[in-house]
Amino acid sequence: METSALKKEIKFRATRRGLKETCMLFEGFVNAHLEELSAQELEQFRDLTLETDQDLLIWLIEEKPAPAEKQTEMFLRVKEFARGLFKVKGVS
Repeated sequence: METSALKKEIKFRATRRGLKETCMLFEGFVNAHLEELSAQELEQFRDLTLETDQDLLIWLIEEKPAPAEKQTEMFLRVKEFARGLFKVKGVS
């Protein structure tokens, strides 16, 4: 997918979430980092936006570990961003 189309899709998915917390997280991450992401990172981030909000929150607060295939560099960056955004105890 072309980079500009991928960025548009990401912006759309980041702002239309089911839970306020994931919307805040993704929208904040997009505003802070979207323009600096490589094509591969954009695809990895888009893939994260396809996960359910419930799964993402469970993985990010470490209530349950994310499956190994989901623990990409991008997942770890978003997890770190979430830790700073929400000051979630236990998220490392």
